[in-house]
Amino acid sequence: MTTADSNESLNGTNPTIMTRIITRIFHCALAAGCFLGIVLTGATVCAAKSETRAPLLSLQAPPVELAEYMTQLQVYTHKLSLSVAASNVPLAQFYLHESVAHLKRIQELFPEYEGQPIALLIDRLAIESYELLNTLFAEEGAEASKDELDHALEVIINACNACHISSNAPIRIQRNDTNPYMQDFNP
Repeated sequence: MTTADSNESLNGTNPTIMTRIITRIFHCALAAGCFLGIVLTGATVCAAKSETRAPLLSLQAPPVELAEYMTQLQVYTHKLSLSVAASNVPLAQFYLHESVAHLKRIQELFPEYEGQPIALLIDRLAIESYELLNTLFAEEGAEASKDELDHALEVIINACNACHISSNAPIRIQRNDTNPYMQDFNP
C-alpha cells in the first residue's frame, strides 16, 4: 500500500482533490495577505499626506459669532418691551435681568470683535441704559407711569443704536409692538 493509497483510505477522499483544496486555500490566503498589505500601505501613505493638510472632519468648535449673541439679546429686549407694554412687571423684571446677564456674557466672550472694543462699548453704553428701567421697577410701592416706562425703553433702544454707530455696524434697532412669539405677555 502506497502513501497515496493510505491517504485515500484514511480520509475517504482523493488526494488530488485535497491538493487542489489546499492550493486554493493557500492562494486565497496569499491574495488576502496582498490585499491587506496594499490597504495598509495606502493607509500609511494617506496618513503621511494628511499630516500636511487639514483634516476633513475637525473636532474643533466653529468660531463664535457676535451676531448670534446679539440676536438673542434682541429677543430678550423685545420680550422686555412686550412685557412692559402688557404691564406685566414680574415678567419685565425677568427679561430685564436676562438682558443684562446676556450683555455681561457677551462682554466676557467678545472683549473685542473685528477690531471693535465690544466689552468697553457694552460697559459704557448698554449696561448703563438698563439702569433707569431697573430703578423704576425697584421703587417699592411706586408704580411707574406708562410714559416713564416707555422713556426707559427708548433709552435702551437708543443705547443699542449708539453702540452700533460707534462700532460701525449697519444695524438699527427700533421698537416693535408686534408679538411674534408663542407667548402671552399679559400678567
